[in-house]
Amino acid sequence: MHYDAVVIGAGISGITVALMLAKYGQRVALVEKHHQIAPIVRGFTRKHHHFDTGFHYAGRCPNNDPLGALLRYFSIAGKLQIEPYHADCFDHVKIQNTPFTFDFPLGIPAIVQRLGERFPHETEGIRHYLAQIQRVCEQFSLVDYSIPLNQRPSLQEILKEHFSDPLLIKLLSAHSLLYGTEPDETSFLFHAMVVGPYYQEAYTFKGGGKALVDLLQEKLEQLQVDQYLGSEVSTIEIDSSRRVTAVTLANQTTLRTSCAVYCGHPKALLQMVPPSTFRPAYGERVANLEETPSAYALYGVTRTPLECLHASNVIVLPEERAEVTASNSTITSGVMYVTKGRAADTTAPNGFSFFTLFPASKIEESGSKAEITERMKLRMAQTFPQFEQNLVWAESASPKTFARYSYASPGSLYGAKHCIGQTNPHPLTRVPGLLLAGQSVGAPGLIGAMASAVHTAALIIGQKTVYSELSSCL
Repeated sequence: MHYDAVVIGAGISGITVALMLAKYGQRVALVEKHHQIAPIVRGFTRKHHHFDTGFHYAGRCPNNDPLGALLRYFSIAGKLQIEPYHADCFDHVKIQNTPFTFDFPLGIPAIVQRLGERFPHETEGIRHYLAQIQRVCEQFSLVDYSIPLNQRPSLQEILKEHFSDPLLIKLLSAHSLLYGTEPDETSFLFHAMVVGPYYQEAYTFKGGGKALVDLLQEKLEQLQVDQYLGSEVSTIEIDSSRRVTAVTLANQTTLRTSCAVYCGHPKALLQMVPPSTFRPAYGERVANLEETPSAYALYGVTRTPLECLHASNVIVLPEERAEVTASNSTITSGVMYVTKGRAADTTAPNGFSFFTLFPASKIEESGSKAEITERMKLRMAQTFPQFEQNLVWAESASPKTFARYSYASPGSLYGAKHCIGQTNPHPLTRVPGLLLAGQSVGAPGLIGAMASAVHTAALIIGQKTVYSELSSCL
């Protein structure tokens, strides 16, 4: 079987690459180890409730809506129903073991006003800081691949330049959980590009990530992309002139091609190519990429809704530090993020999803899964007083669970970090016809993964052609 391109990995980035190439007339194969496409973004259903595991909400600016542009580009935007977050509180932030809470409203002017009321001694810095965030949102987008994401000043440097109150610095660091790096290692420009759109408008889709994946599945079928699901790649074949010739699957099926696009974690790519494919320095750099955190998660239902979860999320920060992914985080002390599940029918109880970030390098906390589940239930009860009496059932997931579905060995939520001082792999490799895409290559999250895929596909199709058409969808 011969293809113009074989895309390895059917996460959101792989699906996007495959759709773009097929849209321009290429014959494309999409290979995925799992039995369904986009297993992380799709989520799962238990007892009449659907739980999102990889997509919870998105943000957009009035004149800068990259996700909307990509959905319009694929002619599926009108088929997704937007569910806006609460205008007065899209994220409710608590600090563990203290009475402090703060509700983030939608709109930068509203955030400036509310922060000024809580921190009147920091009013001038608040105005200047959020004006910087807004300027970045107006000028840049994650779809613009020319923007460096690993340069100073850091988020921490900008926060300390504007503010003296450590509580305010901690609060404005809370949304670093959206990309999984610490304030002192995160470029402020990168932070503003990711977080700024959420400050202006936060929303999700009715049906969550599954609704999006179902539409993308239909599009793959319409464009006649051949899908090899439940198939593992054993080798990317490269000839003596260092050109891609085929992709061989574990079941010995050979897909002939001169173009392979790898959309998984870069570290796994090293095992798929001959040892001499890359220079030793490149292989060492990829093998030593720092990882974003993984998570322990608790999914379940309660008889009545949990506080603040109707159209908001809850973020609980550790009291002793601002960092989100500190190496000594535990289930009882790490940052926690709680969002609602979605009922498949109106008579079902109310669902919730609770994530506590955990260093990817520390795969398993001591204790059995049952013991870990009980510790997470205790943490939920401490955060939501009505939780214990209202709990109907709950199930947990560990970093190993996320690793099993993402095929990233440490279970990192966003792949390799995009941080100051680290150079992530470029989409082009030294092998003609072998390209990369995904969170570790482009940027984290749904939008980052899709934007990375757009850039990689444009390198194959032609950048002028792709970006000209895409710009008409903005």
